[in-house]
Amino acid sequence: MLTILIVIMFFNMKYIQPLFAKASLKYIILVVTIFCFAIAYYVLMHLPILDFRAYKVGVNIEEGMAEDPNNPDVYAYDWYYTIDGKEEIVSTEGAPPSGYPKYDKVEPRLVEKGYVPPIHDFSIERNGEDFTADILSKEKIAVVITYNLSKSESEGLYKLNAFIDRAESAGYEVLALSASSDSQAQEIMKKYGFETTFYVTDETALKTIIRSNPGIMLLDKGTIIAKSHWNDIDSLEL
Repeated sequence: MLTILIVIMFFNMKYIQPLFAKASLKYIILVVTIFCFAIAYYVLMHLPILDFRAYKVGVNIEEGMAEDPNNPDVYAYDWYYTIDGKEEIVSTEGAPPSGYPKYDKVEPRLVEKGYVPPIHDFSIERNGEDFTADILSKEKIAVVITYNLSKSESEGLYKLNAFIDRAESAGYEVLALSASSDSQAQEIMKKYGFETTFYVTDETALKTIIRSNPGIMLLDKGTIIAKSHWNDIDSLEL
């Protein structure tokens, strides 16, 4: 069908006219270019207009990490034997095959990948202790995300003190997630005049949650109810 359409168009090219006059094309190109730059600038200075990531608003993080017990990885097991001086490999779905001597070794082999949760690299730790379940069970949590403190925007860090005061006044428990060291966190808080408790989370996971550095995420029992670029935290509804 497509081939027939191409042939028809080829022999009738002289009848095909442009949708816009040539004089208008340069203005259309200019408008489209300006629009593209405007969108790029907006996304850079704020958050994406559409969020297709695993941590979009409305997602429950704990539910996003849940595995499907009915769809696990499927493995085969390769059993190695030495029979009459030769290596022989026998594959089974689990137990060693019957009727063979003692095996030399066994190696699992992935046959089919099971269900992979959309969120699989998220954890909240401090001093080696895991606080993920505890924090995701609480109501009204305001999370300051600074995935890399050495790359955080100074202007955004200066805004955190006022935001933390406003969030706590609204009944939120405020904490911070970062992949940076505790000593660096203490240094940053002293320099920029704010106080909160820093927890450790994987940097890639934090970048996936929000590209703004710093950025804000509001949680209620593990559900993301809002996210904000540091440029917009003054107007973030609490």
